[in-house]
Amino acid sequence: MEAMVNGACTRWWSSETVAVVTGANKGIGYEIARQLAHNGLTTVMTARDETRGNNAVESLKREVGSNRIAFHPLDVCSEDSATKFAQWLQQTYGGTDILVNNAGVFLKPDTEENVNTVIQTNYYGVKNVTKAVLPLLRHSTAGARLIMVSSGLGSLRNLSNKFREEFLHRDQITEEKTDHFVQMYLEAAKKGKATQEGWPNSYGVSKIAVNNYTSVLARELGDRPEGQKVYVNSFTPGYTKTDMTNHNGTNTVEEGAMTGVWLALHPPGGPSGKFWSEQNRGIQEF
Repeated sequence: MEAMVNGACTRWWSSETVAVVTGANKGIGYEIARQLAHNGLTTVMTARDETRGNNAVESLKREVGSNRIAFHPLDVCSEDSATKFAQWLQQTYGGTDILVNNAGVFLKPDTEENVNTVIQTNYYGVKNVTKAVLPLLRHSTAGARLIMVSSGLGSLRNLSNKFREEFLHRDQITEEKTDHFVQMYLEAAKKGKATQEGWPNSYGVSKIAVNNYTSVLARELGDRPEGQKVYVNSFTPGYTKTDMTNHNGTNTVEEGAMTGVWLALHPPGGPSGKFWSEQNRGIQEF
């Protein structure tokens, strides 16, 4: 169950290595947490629903036979919740080595309420958690790992307006430009003109924004010296059989989680600032 890199097992982590997975009570998040726990890491699972989250942790503890699995409630849409979680994380573990931003929603149709929920959860939620936890990423010799669960719907090929060309220049993307992009979409959606103006659905917009944020963070954190590096990547699980797809899909949940686990456990000197295809087949075009 250990991570395989270039066909060989490379283990840099220990039971003291801490991994946080958001939205981990089911689906891709649960499976990533499950595989990390099987690899012997201390695994922190979060979810908005405390009952479901605790049930997921107890189930995984029984399966793995380890007490190094913990749950903490987290509403990614709430800055206060993210701050309280970060405070608990620091007090309990002194920080974390890996953060997997998995929590997300996919709602249809694109009503105003659904659009706002998707954007707040999938984009601003990722920012809330990342900003709260980033100062707690520990500087081990292997570096820290920051991973965004994205989607093929977050590819720029699904965008048909001026932002597509602008975002092809990854080194020029900023957080402010991405926030502006999201606000422009929200205004178009509110007016009922999103499709007419070349926007994908709200889920696609949220994942384009997440991929942009990945590029921004990778650039900002990329100049740190060896031992203080933060490897920042996003990936698509592909069309995976989870609740989000009504259990339709071409990938099993184990296959969908594979690239996320690989990005979490790759050896020092690994990739950063990339958008990866499912099952670690290679880099996905932004």
